[in-house]
Amino acid sequence: MHARSLPAVVAALWCLAPRFVAAAPPDPPAATTQADAITQRDAADARRIRLFTADDPPADALIESWDRATGLLARPLPTDREGTLSVASRDLDRILLLPDHGRRRSGPWTFTSRDGEAIRADVAGGNAEVVLVRHPAWGETPIPFDRLAAIRRTSDAQPLDDPGPPSRDRVWLSNGDVLTGVVAGISSAELRFTADAGEQSLPLDIVRAVRLADAAPSQRPALSVLLHLADGSTLRADDLEWEPDRINVAMFGRSVRLDPSWLSQAEVVGGRRVWLGEIAPEAYESLPVLGPAWPLAVDRGATGRALRVAGETARRGLGLHAACRLRYRLNKEYARFRCSVGIADDAGPLADASVRFGVDGRGAAAVEGLRHRQSPRPVSIDLAGADALLIEVDAAANGDVHDRVNLLDAALIRR
Repeated sequence: MHARSLPAVVAALWCLAPRFVAAAPPDPPAATTQADAITQRDAADARRIRLFTADDPPADALIESWDRATGLLARPLPTDREGTLSVASRDLDRILLLPDHGRRRSGPWTFTSRDGEAIRADVAGGNAEVVLVRHPAWGETPIPFDRLAAIRRTSDAQPLDDPGPPSRDRVWLSNGDVLTGVVAGISSAELRFTADAGEQSLPLDIVRAVRLADAAPSQRPALSVLLHLADGSTLRADDLEWEPDRINVAMFGRSVRLDPSWLSQAEVVGGRRVWLGEIAPEAYESLPVLGPAWPLAVDRGATGRALRVAGETARRGLGLHAACRLRYRLNKEYARFRCSVGIADDAGPLADASVRFGVDGRGAAAVEGLRHRQSPRPVSIDLAGADALLIEVDAAANGDVHDRVNLLDAALIRR
């Protein structure tokens, strides 16, 4: 019995093998089900938005589609609500993604266009006409030099000795030198620069910033969309098609595809909503009791920090310090003014102020007794037929100590 040949043993095992295969239990479905659940959750998260329009209060919804030309379609939340939200693009204010997917890592260079884009990406290559940038959200895309205003290291927060828009290109080096001339080309490793002494090849490792010669902004469509990405980049889309799982964006003459999870906010430019900070006031007076006058701060607080009230942050608005007065000329072009008002988070515990709003010489609204750490208070004012809007910030019992007031999302709505 112990002398069975090796071939006989192999044959016996071969006969048994199918039984073992047949008897093996199937793979448990739990992992697949969990993965499917995660995928479905991520897909749903990519569609969840908070919708701000020119006429209606904010609403949470699931986006179905958005085409710049035809408008936005969405299903209201909770999902048991019936109907579909349909909004023309010019009536949109902005869209926030819910939930916020968190901050993404920024690229080493910030490319600032003449039209307000700020793309944080890497230099993948280029030539005398374009710089090829690489961004993890869409890959590589060329940006013409004539569309760029500046290139700067994202991590370099030190101020530049910059006298203003140059008539020739300017380059700042890490050793403190500043060169003036013409950018002759760029690659992933070096910047070619022509100065009075001739052309030089500058390793990108020693370049802090590049400021391109001044030129007029490009012609853009009357209505476009600013896309604020999770890494701090801002894209201006001349055209946009948003489906639940992707966003197709036209920028710099090319189409790129974005994963919606990269987006934190989309803001319509050229629609009915006009940010108050985009309009120069007809008059501004700073009237502090003590100390120097405070300048009007646009899209930042009075101290230069983010617009924040009780933890709520806004990209747009005004930063003011008591006491001050602002007057805007409206020329009967607007239907409504709206904002949220509160004491800036970077103010101190002695802050107490009031804000009054007037329309054509008569009182329209007042927000009294503002204190530090209180939630922002909403303001909405009818401007039908109005020629002027007045905003007054006054100190209260504690004088003007710490009285820094933020107007969050201050906007005028066109008729």
